[in-house]
Amino acid sequence: MLTILSSVACTADELDVVVSWHKPPYVVMDQDSGFELDLARAIFNEMGHQLTPN
Repeated sequence: MLTILSSVACTADELDVVVSWHKPPYVVMDQDSGFELDLARAIFNEMGHQLTPN
């Protein structure tokens, strides 16, 4: 599950995203990748935002 934490998410260029836990292949924490993160990163990049997993 991804949770977006930003009080100005509509106008922010960089979004901090809290990732629930290491659960390959959906989230691979040591590589900041996985299906969920890659998909969210691609969507936010299309919208002009940079995703930063935390």
